[in-house]
Amino acid sequence: MEGLALPLLPPALAGSVTVTVWLGAMIVAVSNLRLGWVLSGLVVPGYMVPLIIANPLSATVVFVEGVITYLVVWSYSEVLAPRLRWSTFFGRDRFFALVLVSVAVRLAGDGWLLPALGASLQQQHGFVFDYRNDLHSFGLIVVSLIANNFWKTGLLRGAAPMAVQVALTWLLVRFILIPLTNFNADSTAVLYEDIAASMLASPKAYIILIVTAFVASRLNLFYGWDFSGILIPSLLALQWYQPYKIVATFAEAIAILLLSSAALKLPYFRNMTMEGGRKLMLFFSVSLAYKFVVGWAMAVWLPQQLTSDYYGFGYLLATLIAIKAHDKNILGRLTQAVVQTSLAGVAVATLIGFVLVIVPDPGPAAPRTPQLPPEPERLDGLVQEALAESKTGFYRVSLGAPILDPRAEELAAFAQGLRLLLAYRSGLDPGVLQQARAALDAAGYRVTITQAERGTEYFVLDEREPRRHWGVYALASRPASRLLLQVPFPLTEPLAFEAATFLLQRMQANGFAAAPAQALDDDRRRRSSVLNSPQSIFQVFHREMASDQVLQVRSREAPQARLLVSGGLPQGLDLPALRDLVGPLEVNFGADAERNLQRETMRGSFSQLSLASSAAQRARLFAGSVPEPRREALPGSIAAMVIGRMEARQLPGPGSEAYRRRGLDELLRIEREVLGPVMRVALQAPGPRLQDALALGALSGAAASARALRLELALVSAADGDFIVLQDRAQHGGLVVLRVGMSDPYLIEVPRPVRERATLETAARFWSDAQARALVVAGAAADANADGSADVLEAANKQTFFQLAHQVLLRELGDQPAVAVQVRAMSLRAGEPPPADAVVAFNRLSNDPNRLDGVAAQLVEDLRRHGIPAIVHAGAPGTAGFGPAGGPQAAYMEQVQNKLFAALWVARDMRAGVQQESVETQRRAFEGLGIPVRQAEIGAVLTGARLVGPALPEGVRDRAQRYLASGDVVALSALQSAFQGSLERIEDPAGRGAFLLLKSPGGGLRAVLALAEGLRGGRRTVPPGPISAATAQAFLAARDQWLEASP
Repeated sequence: MEGLALPLLPPALAGSVTVTVWLGAMIVAVSNLRLGWVLSGLVVPGYMVPLIIANPLSATVVFVEGVITYLVVWSYSEVLAPRLRWSTFFGRDRFFALVLVSVAVRLAGDGWLLPALGASLQQQHGFVFDYRNDLHSFGLIVVSLIANNFWKTGLLRGAAPMAVQVALTWLLVRFILIPLTNFNADSTAVLYEDIAASMLASPKAYIILIVTAFVASRLNLFYGWDFSGILIPSLLALQWYQPYKIVATFAEAIAILLLSSAALKLPYFRNMTMEGGRKLMLFFSVSLAYKFVVGWAMAVWLPQQLTSDYYGFGYLLATLIAIKAHDKNILGRLTQAVVQTSLAGVAVATLIGFVLVIVPDPGPAAPRTPQLPPEPERLDGLVQEALAESKTGFYRVSLGAPILDPRAEELAAFAQGLRLLLAYRSGLDPGVLQQARAALDAAGYRVTITQAERGTEYFVLDEREPRRHWGVYALASRPASRLLLQVPFPLTEPLAFEAATFLLQRMQANGFAAAPAQALDDDRRRRSSVLNSPQSIFQVFHREMASDQVLQVRSREAPQARLLVSGGLPQGLDLPALRDLVGPLEVNFGADAERNLQRETMRGSFSQLSLASSAAQRARLFAGSVPEPRREALPGSIAAMVIGRMEARQLPGPGSEAYRRRGLDELLRIEREVLGPVMRVALQAPGPRLQDALALGALSGAAASARALRLELALVSAADGDFIVLQDRAQHGGLVVLRVGMSDPYLIEVPRPVRERATLETAARFWSDAQARALVVAGAAADANADGSADVLEAANKQTFFQLAHQVLLRELGDQPAVAVQVRAMSLRAGEPPPADAVVAFNRLSNDPNRLDGVAAQLVEDLRRHGIPAIVHAGAPGTAGFGPAGGPQAAYMEQVQNKLFAALWVARDMRAGVQQESVETQRRAFEGLGIPVRQAEIGAVLTGARLVGPALPEGVRDRAQRYLASGDVVALSALQSAFQGSLERIEDPAGRGAFLLLKSPGGGLRAVLALAEGLRGGRRTVPPGPISAATAQAFLAARDQWLEASP
């Protein structure tokens, strides 16, 4: 429909609610003439429809507050007043009461109830929406107009006509005005007058409105002055701070009066009764035509002038003055009465305002004493590292978290805190610093201090939880220049945030500001960005720092960086250092066409650095600015290194509660800044060695982000090539190893390295032998946490490092065929033989081994070639239970193309053969503690051995269980110390695993502990005395963990 849109409206009306107000007034007038509905609330339909389109929640709030206002005033006037022998409200007194009560309703709703409700819905019930922007009403008088509309008809009888009028207006606007003309509904929000936008932001306007309405009411009562309603002088009084608007309003009223009077003399109207709705329709239409003529004339002859300055105030104010002047033929007297009343009202209101400012509070409020530590926290790193860590919180905006507008008191508290912090920087008074911290705490910010570099520390201002997403800021204790660095779009413009932090640290600049912004995909968000919003923390920081040297860092799609200079090059900007950081730099003088509030509200030098969002720019930016990733030269195999890092005893065991779930904002940043870039580096490398400067630069950038996220990233060089190793050791999320260069299309995964023992060794060996692309290992036991959050196979646990690695690695492969292979341990009933050494089950293919092709057939062949003769799961009774189960990983496969998921179930004996190296490690641990180790058939050892009491102490049993869970030599040593007796390790050559004999000092066995994995964990007790062969066999067949003497 865009091609059919006719440019009928002048630019000044294309985004104005004036047109919709006229449409609504026409519908109200026609419904009065044809249906007899009340001729009231002319502005309501046309004012509310754009609000319904732009902000439905706010429109709902306006209607609800209008109904509440009506009910309060009606209850007092019609129910309470007669019982108290008071008079009911009538005429001007009734309307003044509606205005007064509407103010009280908005104060209670917008100032207390709605913010509290919005915060509760968001924080306690998980509703994500911008309640500060969306959950409040608009308009100075529209609430009272809605309430007044119900007075004659009553609420129930008046609701239906109003709903019909609003609905008809919405249909005309939505399906005729918007698609067929150049009317822009998205731009109407700015034309809800600034003073009418927020109740809490316009106290002066409400004081003037109420006082002038009261003065007008009294003058009408005592002197009979007629204004066509007490709101006419009240609204006009708001414009005495802009007197030219009063002149424009009366000029427009006179023009409407003259043109309408001339039209009424035409033959068409001469014999027609032009009263009531018909006269309103004529005068309103003439008013709209006048605005059309003025709008087009200004667009053609004075395009540089603001057309709205030449329109009268309000939407129908000039028209109502013209109608009253025509009805009474009192233009001069009406003008004098309105001007005099409005001037008197604004004078009295101004005096009241001064009194409210000067007069002290009757009872001083208790001072706010936030519970702050006596000293601000001192960080271990430099300012660049501190700011890099704070960036993670910005990603919540990308996840849909709203950027809440700060309230007036929060803006004031932040400004006061900044002023005090600047004062402390000058005088170093600890008391001033404490006051600054208290003020910033009231604004939701905490103050930390970074390590000093070249004698300069930085105060970092970061948000407390819950975040409102107003940004992170820093200012130097001893700045080397007045340069202020700003990043308005740290998420949507790549590299801008990092470049600004590098410049801050290199040039010891005065300050730094970065605020997360949503993607500018519509006009509403564009207006709310920090480049356009005067009521933002970002703009307050800009204003209070009062810097005459500002450098805004942006990025764009371009072959090289550009520096746009307005007002001279900033003195604190080292141009050679800047070129050294960003590479080739195009320098231009002038200003960008995009509106920029920071540039418009400062005097001095304002420059904009636009980086090229390219791989070359990234490599140049990070080279030399951040430490390179740790390099390791590996003398042995990469598989042995992985096994050494991730063997079960080094991971959090069952019940340890050591696993920590990462937030979605952290995972999103890991995906965008770490996993995605390193996977692309590994894929795009032409050979097994990583030598390209662009790739190394990208890896350095990923390593910087990894450090901020408490991840460890290393580039490991082994005999068969380079490997990128990423480990979440801090929160036990897991390990990812990527092979650089060409590889087989396999992603090998180990979801349960602790519970399913030797799956790690099996997976690592196959991954290394097959030269597969990636290896992913979970970082904790599945039951490490009691709430089950550490189990990466649990369907509810989709927000894990393991799952993120699975998704990103598969997605980065694009359309390349690949298989995600999860290595699992077969679990069989006692005495049941495995169906094969290994079973492989695919998710989307027929499991008929004779019909496999592509990567599936290649996987089966590679498994057999590398010593794992796997059969394909075909649904036979022997393979029941060994299907392609894979939790969230298997479920994700529906989202990618040309990818398969396979579960590789490996039998115990097969895993035991691969695990031999780990068995040797355990044997050496026992021998190192002086515990004898021997190989013997366990059944023969137990048969005839004498069991003795008493039962083991719980402390000994607990330490034994701890060793079983971790395999840690420290836990084994603790068990040895706690047990009053001797220990012996028996390794069964028949494949039953290892056993620990706990011997009494006087001879005999106190207990037998099975060390093999996969046991039931049961405890078998038998009478003291010699163990019979049947008892020994029953213990082994049941796969119990413990064998002890009964009490």
